[in-house]
Order: sequence, then C-alpha cells, then structure tokens
Amino acid sequence: LNEPANIRQWAVFGEGTWAITPAFKATAGLRLFSYVSDLSMYFAGWGSPLGGATPSTTNVSQSENGVDPKLNLSYEFSKDLMVYATAAKGFRPGGGNQPLPNFPPPNAPANFNYKAWPTSYKSDSLWSYEVGEKARFLDRRLTVNPGLYYEDWTQIQLEELPFGYPLFDNSGDAKIYGAELELKALLATGFTLSASGAYTHAKLEPGPHYTIVMQGQPVGAPVSTVVPDVPEYTANIGLDYNHPLDGPLSLLAHADYTYTGQRYDLVAINQGQMWRLPGYALANLRVGVNIGAEWAVSLFCDNLANNHPALENMTALNLANPDFNRVLTSQPRTIGLDFNFKH
Repeated sequence: LNEPANIRQWAVFGEGTWAITPAFKATAGLRLFSYVSDLSMYFAGWGSPLGGATPSTTNVSQSENGVDPKLNLSYEFSKDLMVYATAAKGFRPGGGNQPLPNFPPPNAPANFNYKAWPTSYKSDSLWSYEVGEKARFLDRRLTVNPGLYYEDWTQIQLEELPFGYPLFDNSGDAKIYGAELELKALLATGFTLSASGAYTHAKLEPGPHYTIVMQGQPVGAPVSTVVPDVPEYTANIGLDYNHPLDGPLSLLAHADYTYTGQRYDLVAINQGQMWRLPGYALANLRVGVNIGAEWAVSLFCDNLANNHPALENMTALNLANPDFNRVLTSQPRTIGLDFNFKH
C-alpha cells in the first residue's frame, strides 16, 4: 500500500489595529485561502480492497476557496488592567480515504449507515469566541489572566475504524465551552512561580454512535456525544530559579508538573468503541549554568517519576486482535546534558 498525499495551499492574510480611543482598540484581520488536495493510492495483496495480487490504483482530488475573519476588541483601564473579546474562524482541509473492502454483513457499508464507503471527507471549520482579562497586581509581582471561551465546530473530521480499517468522515458538530486561568508570581529573590488550569466541556451532536468502555468493558448504551481525545481538566505548575554567581555566571533551575485528565479514544480492535484513558501527570527537572548571554549548559531529567501513561490508542494497518490493544506512551525517564551557544 502506497498513499502519497499532496496538499498545495495559497493564502493572503493581514490584520490592522484602530485605536478608537487611547484605551479602546479594535483589531480586524482576514485570511483568504485556496487549496488543492490530491491523494494517490497504489495497493495490492492480502488485506487490500480487492484482495489480490493485481495492483489497483485510485486518485482522490479536492479543492476549496474560503475566507477566515478575525475581530478583537480590547479596553485598557490602566497599564495593569485590560479586558478583551475575540471572535475568529479557522478551518482544516479535507482529504481522501483509501478504498475499503465491500465485505458481506456484518461488515458491509449498510451496517455502518453508508450506501457506499466514502472516498473523501470535506473540510471542517470552527468559530471561536473568547472573553478575558489580563491584570497585574502587587507592583507587577503577580499576573492573573482568566478567560472564558465558546467554540462552534461544524462537520468535524472524525475517524471511524469500521472492522479495523481507517475511515474518515464529517461526523456531526460540537459545542465546546470552558474556562482557563493563568497565574505568574515573583516570589522571594530569584524564584518565579507559574501555574495554569483549564476546564473544557466538549459534546458532539449528532455523530457516530460510540460505546463508552471502561477497563475494557462497555458501560451503558451507545452514545454520540463524546469528542475524542479532549480532557475535561488540565493543569500545570512550574517553578523557576535564577541566581547570579561570580562574574558572568548565573545558576538557573526549573521544575514543572503537568496534569492531563481522562479522555476517551477510539480503538481499532473494537469498532465503534471509545476506551477511557486515565488521567496522568508528568514532572520534569532542569538545573544549569549560564555563562554570559552566549553559553549555557544544563542537566535535565524529563519524566522524573518514569511514568508510562497511555497517551492514545494506536491505529495501525494490521490485523485487529481483540486480545491486544496497542497504545502510545510517554517517553520514559530521560536524563542528559544540554549545551547551547548563541552568537
């Protein structure tokens, strides 16, 4: 199987800001785009749509033109307090699917609500709306940036994996809303604390009917409301230290701890099922020395606790095995030296 994909995209974009008053500003932008997507496929042998040694070829082409606008309004109450509102649109190009075999039931197209397997999927688009505030307190030693957002995502490109074959289609819309908070504080001499957290509520309506699975066992009736791979909660905390040494030397240290909440991810071995991936946390540590503004050397340890969380289920072109599910995990504990030179 050989599937070279070629996407050619042209765009003209720009934005400008108008100071309506010294404190009230409006920024508007546009992005005009045009793309052409070509997917050429050559396949033969066992597991191919025709299942024979005679090679088959197929080509899928798509093209689209469009405009993505953006508008931002901001108001400065002072040099340390600003509020803003933003609306913007984005898109992803569509593409092609490899042909799927026309197996008899239960793996026929009709069993997956198709008259025939779709050869392509369209672009999807998203309108994003956000309001927020940026503020500094305590003689600018504390920064607080909260935000609220709402997203209207239409014709989402989703993977469906009928009988283990990858198939993409435009499957439903999503209404997403949430909140996030960023904090940064200058503590005792040389210490800086940063922290952030977010909540995301993402529902798909309508869409492919997935069955929610926990610990490998189905839970409840099939549902069509889960947006794959979206954690409900995320958080991060970091601590930096900077201390001058003799001459041009300075000591730097950094530690961070990141948490990603549970998500649901499609699995190839059980078609139409979303498996729950547990939440996980990763910690990193780095200590180094800067030599002036040009040289730096540091000792780092990534994934300090040597955790092996399941980041996502791995979809591969292989024979689906109901007794064995492949997952992608984080990189194991990694220790090393990092040298940098700037000139």
